[in-house]
Amino acid sequence: MSYSISYDMNFDTMALVKFLDFKINMQTEKLIDAIIEYIKLLNNLCKIEIVVLVNIKAYLTSEELFYLYKESMYQKIHLVLIESVMAEKMDCEKIVIIDADK
Repeated sequence: MSYSISYDMNFDTMALVKFLDFKINMQTEKLIDAIIEYIKLLNNLCKIEIVVLVNIKAYLTSEELFYLYKESMYQKIHLVLIESVMAEKMDCEKIVIIDADK
C-alpha cells in the first residue's frame, strides 16, 4: 500500500521545540547564571537577538547586572529592561522614561 506524503525542509525551530515539549534542565544555583544560560540558548537555538527583562534589577546585584550586560554584549544580544522604579544609572545603560508621574 502506498501513501502520498509531503514535507517541508524549511521548518521553524520554535515549532519543533513546542512539538517535542522541549525542557531545559539548568544545573546552576545562581539566578544570574541561569538567566545568562537561558539567553544564550534563546540566541543559539532561536536566533533571538533582543531579550526583554521585567524588574530584573530587583533580583540582581549591581555586579551581577554588569556581568549580564557584559555577557549579552559578547553574545551580541540586546537587552531591554523594564523597571517599575528608577534605579541608579550604570555607565553602559541608556535610560528612556516612558511614563513619568508629575
